[in-house]
Amino acid sequence: MSTTDRKLSVSIERFPIAGVFSISRGSRTEAVVVTATVSDGGVTGRGECVPYARYGETVEGVAAAIEALGPMVAKGLDRDGLQEALPPGAARNALDCALWDLDAKRAGVPAHVLAGIDRLGRATTAYTISLAEPDAMAEAAHAARERAILKIKLGKPEGDIRYQQDVGGGAFLDFGGYPVRAALHFLGHGLDVVGAVFRYDTVTNVVMSGSILLSTTTGIPAQLSFGMEHSYRTHYELRGSTGRLFLDRAFTPPESYQPVVRIERQDYREERVLPPDHQFANVLAFFVDAVLEGVDLEPHHTGTLAQAELIDRIRDAASVQKI
Repeated sequence: MSTTDRKLSVSIERFPIAGVFSISRGSRTEAVVVTATVSDGGVTGRGECVPYARYGETVEGVAAAIEALGPMVAKGLDRDGLQEALPPGAARNALDCALWDLDAKRAGVPAHVLAGIDRLGRATTAYTISLAEPDAMAEAAHAARERAILKIKLGKPEGDIRYQQDVGGGAFLDFGGYPVRAALHFLGHGLDVVGAVFRYDTVTNVVMSGSILLSTTTGIPAQLSFGMEHSYRTHYELRGSTGRLFLDRAFTPPESYQPVVRIERQDYREERVLPPDHQFANVLAFFVDAVLEGVDLEPHHTGTLAQAELIDRIRDAASVQKI
């Protein structure tokens, strides 16, 4: 690169937000933007970015990363060279936009024309309803009813123990225990943990969802999924050499719910509607019988220990994706 008249400057700008914008991770009253400006011979290009903490970025760190490229920009760093100079992220985004803006202005054409796009089509965007009390969110949604798409932010219930690490909260120890116990029931003890992936919330410090792959010693697999990031669905799906069996709402269905078992083969499908079953009442009845009449609890004790041991091995083997 040869030295040019290009100069790079970086600034941190703050723009007030009308009211408060809240999501489950927190609230803010301003948007903090890092702006990169590249000037060359009386022409100026600008680009900006918003650093995201969830990707390990800070405003100061992104600004410093851009500023560090000042000597390279002065020597003529272009858009292609930038792809090697910085990794993907906010810093590269801001400087890349500034270089596009600069090149487009020097060519006397809009940036999209420089990129080879003849015309820009219309794009429908979403309008976000900030997290607030239900009545306030309802009022905001009503006020924005003419917009094409509304994006509704949802939060975590205040004081919900499922999001409290110190009392064992998190999706794995809550929802994940059900499919683990089911795998032991269907396939027996001595399962191997082939692999597991957990999505870990760095704000609440609990596992939000995950996927697990188990196997018997003879190679029969069991794939388990669980989470608190989607609608509450619980089902079994058992596959064999000639067909499959599917049961929805396997755990804690409403008292009046009638489960439907689907049996499928290549050229055959059958649905069987089962009578309602009050699972909570059954649990209480079993507890009462155990206290008053005495019940052999050894099978349950053994199953619980096997479940706890398998949960420990899954947790040790899991790779964690922080969100």
